[in-house]
Amino acid sequence: MLTLAARKVDGYEDIDERHRQQRALLKRKTMESRTARRIEKKKNRNPACAGVVRDIQG
Repeated sequence: MLTLAARKVDGYEDIDERHRQQRALLKRKTMESRTARRIEKKKNRNPACAGVVRDIQG
């Protein structure tokens, strides 16, 4: 009975799909953190932006 149930569910395909989803989420998180770091670097590098931030902070 268990063998028939396993064949019907196709457990390997389900596990593979979960692994694909996990890899996609990790990749998305990595890409988002890279983008955030690049934006912060640009803000810190651009003197015009730095002056604006200093003016706002007082």
